[in-house]
Amino acid sequence: MKIPPFHWWRTVFYLIPAITVYTIVLGAVSILSSLFDHHGHFAHKCARAWSKLILKTTGVRVSVEGLDRVTPGTTYIFVSNHQSIYDTPVLFASLPFQLRIIAKESLSKFPVLGWHLRRGRHLFVDRKHPDRGGILRRWRALVSEGLSLIIFAEGTRSADGRVARFKAGSFLLAIEAGLPIVFHVGGGGKLLEDAYFNNGLPPVPDFHGGDDNFKSIDYMAIAYPPMKALTALIVDRVLDRFPDLKFGVIEQGASWVPGWMRNMDSAHNAFYKNEERLQKMSLRPSEFVKRQVRVTPYPHEDAGWIIANAGDEVCLFSSDYPHVEGGRHPIKRFETSMAAAGTTELQKQRFYCDNFVDLMGAGLA
Repeated sequence: MKIPPFHWWRTVFYLIPAITVYTIVLGAVSILSSLFDHHGHFAHKCARAWSKLILKTTGVRVSVEGLDRVTPGTTYIFVSNHQSIYDTPVLFASLPFQLRIIAKESLSKFPVLGWHLRRGRHLFVDRKHPDRGGILRRWRALVSEGLSLIIFAEGTRSADGRVARFKAGSFLLAIEAGLPIVFHVGGGGKLLEDAYFNNGLPPVPDFHGGDDNFKSIDYMAIAYPPMKALTALIVDRVLDRFPDLKFGVIEQGASWVPGWMRNMDSAHNAFYKNEERLQKMSLRPSEFVKRQVRVTPYPHEDAGWIIANAGDEVCLFSSDYPHVEGGRHPIKRFETSMAAAGTTELQKQRFYCDNFVDLMGAGLA
């Protein structure tokens, strides 16, 4: 008989019993609190405590970046991939907002967990018969109370770690709210396969001096994910059918944008006769980019050249200052680049202000 390894004993006799106790005790307190707290605020505190206990008990350490870019007390829709059983506790433990999730209807039938979710005013979706109108009505009610929402874009946890097809929910909510969909660097996964770094040379430190962030080679691939996603959305006519839906590509550079726009137009010309979806497009692909996509150049990029070749509507100011990757003098570098390119004051106004206002829309109201 083979003796199970240590982690099996630890899981069966420590982790599972501990997490079961956390769930029952805090779930019961949460359910009782709903008798006098009909908004679910105390229930959310129980969920945060449950999440933090799970992370501490299992020895999971979480590093959070970017909280300085969100405003406390503001309502947000947080859209996340779902590739780990830790996604929910990490989100609840890390985000300092009153959060509600959109969950599959089957979870409401689980003892304790389902009761907590229902009494805590989380939203449930019947996958076989989704009531989109009802979801939007309930979401608007939550927003009116200053509550934020978490959506797992794929609708369920990935079985193999790959990003699955996104459900329509997050896009529908963005359209309803008049808010943009934002692509941001650092969403998880690798930009390039390990083979590209198997070169026999010593490891190269990143700009922080460590090895967790991208370096010169994988930096070249930083735009691949949003480029592929946006191309599919444009070619499949999502931007055509929803002209008010805006997209922001933040901290993923912009030198790639002019060539990408031209390549899409070339593909449009090459495949137009054989693809009905291209024939139905009301604009050329590059024109959809100018109308609905906003991209932030890095301070070290030639912003003046990008504006001149992508169009006045596309580029958006961002520096990430005072983080290391934001540079020490981002505005000076942008100004130098734009002066060399002969960028006009009207173009600068769009870069520093107007394009951001256009991107955010109702979010600034």
